[in-house]
Amino acid sequence: QIKAAWEQLDAVLTKFPDYDNALFVKGQWSIEKSKYNEALPALERLNSVNPNFNPLQHKLLAECYFDARNMDQAMHFANKFLNLPNISEVNYTDCERLVKNIEFVKTQPENLPEIEFHNLGPNINSVDNEYFPSSTADEEYLFFTRLTRSEDIWISKKVNGQWAPAKPIDEPEYQENGTATSINSDAND
Repeated sequence: QIKAAWEQLDAVLTKFPDYDNALFVKGQWSIEKSKYNEALPALERLNSVNPNFNPLQHKLLAECYFDARNMDQAMHFANKFLNLPNISEVNYTDCERLVKNIEFVKTQPENLPEIEFHNLGPNINSVDNEYFPSSTADEEYLFFTRLTRSEDIWISKKVNGQWAPAKPIDEPEYQENGTATSINSDAND
């Protein structure tokens, strides 16, 4: 059904490339799937066709430009969104956080090394989001955060050079969300 909806949306935009509602929906759906590179052209076109179609288009453009590492454009659209009247508290707070992220990125050196991501196989990587990995100094245990309905800390042990199926850690200290913390790599603490 989702595939059919995407196909219909693309068909509408092929026939009516300036249809503002379809451009907005394509941008929003693409961002929900973390496909910022697909959202950006639709939202840029929307902004040129109807810059006042929906206040949220400015926040979405800011997110796309942030993903594309165009911090000046990201800040421009984030500020434009924040200066609009009647913005929901949730979207306003989310955009304020984006501005802080933009400001942080702008303070970083230009030539940072690229981070290489590696799929560790189905015992670690799943259809859910995994992040904040940290291993013990001997690299025998891996801790990471997995986002399902909440953020939980998971652990896997290396057995014969392969990661065993990860299991969630039951932590009584947190009620809703738990994120993996870093582990001291020198093994002294």
